[in-house]
Amino acid sequence: PGGTSATSTADQFLYQTQSGSANVSDSFARTVASPPGGWGTADVGGTWTLQKGVATDESVNGSSGVFAIPANVFTTSEQVLDLPGTSTLDYQASFDVTWMNNVDSIDPTYGGVLAGVVARFQNTGVTGYYRMSALWDASTGDLWLRVQNPCGGLAGCNNFDVDINTGINPTQDFPDGPYGPYEVKAEIVGSDPTSFAMKIWKVGTAEPANWMLTTTDTNNWGPQVAGPVGFRGSDDLEMANGSYFTNFTSQVEVNNLSISSIPAPTVTSVSPSSGPSAGGTSVTITGTNLSGASAVYFGTAAATGVSVVNSTTLTATSPAGTSGPVDVTVTTAGGTSAISTADQFSYVSAPTVAGVAPTSGPVTGGTSVTITGTNLSGASAV
Repeated sequence: PGGTSATSTADQFLYQTQSGSANVSDSFARTVASPPGGWGTADVGGTWTLQKGVATDESVNGSSGVFAIPANVFTTSEQVLDLPGTSTLDYQASFDVTWMNNVDSIDPTYGGVLAGVVARFQNTGVTGYYRMSALWDASTGDLWLRVQNPCGGLAGCNNFDVDINTGINPTQDFPDGPYGPYEVKAEIVGSDPTSFAMKIWKVGTAEPANWMLTTTDTNNWGPQVAGPVGFRGSDDLEMANGSYFTNFTSQVEVNNLSISSIPAPTVTSVSPSSGPSAGGTSVTITGTNLSGASAVYFGTAAATGVSVVNSTTLTATSPAGTSGPVDVTVTTAGGTSAISTADQFSYVSAPTVAGVAPTSGPVTGGTSVTITGTNLSGASAV
């Protein structure tokens, strides 16, 4: 009866393009010679477009997208491609990467050779996108994982840069080269702030159950809006005197690239399916997309001791609850599992004894005794 509220900036809600419009798949089963260079058109996602770099530093050899980059300061050597027809805020990516040259062979002191996915591309400015990369590091000889914005530690810009040494040494895994393939998985999720997760492992070995790198950009020093996805390569191998190995061209091959929405977890079984109301039962939960689980709930109560075994299995300890069934749900970056009959766990109240009859009998035993009380069903011992 009073009418409709007047509009104002205080009542605004922003719709953002979410994952789903950004599905990308590329097997690189085509040939793009250099020159002219580039990566051509992805199987799904559109045409790769060079946003920074030199087209002749990229090619496709029939099975891989190739970077062949002479070493230099990263602002000169980096190659950035995107797929302008895509747009997303959150995504999960996986790709295989192989270093064709032994980085350690030239004895570099600083820098490294990397390849990784680009997220939310807006421009090539110092805060114009996020990137999640696998790096063969010069100083340690190991593979590192790195999440950053384009600032890269340059003076005068807001630098977001988090990395971790995985301890993986390519020359030990592949003594005779080439140095790979390794599979990399990466996730970006959220806005104001944005969170990231990465892991890497040798193809043909088991995927690590847990993320190796997790971090959050609490300062929002990258785009907080949706944007195209892409890929980046760089080679900034440096000598002890600060000069770059400009006569050394690193070749990195990328294949089996997939970028998609982060899938929601599912719960297909809970074992055991019952336990005491006091809690404390160790429960194995099976399902799909359980990696990176941030919480497990029994009804509305949070479980403790959550431990991810792999993408299909995790364990947790039941909290206290009231007698009866509850749904066990798992929360990841992809959302919370939908409830079903398969995820139920039943709380069983502890039995009580209200009386025994008769109340006495001979010391030799043998007296038939009737015990009354509550929750006596399923008694396994008296």
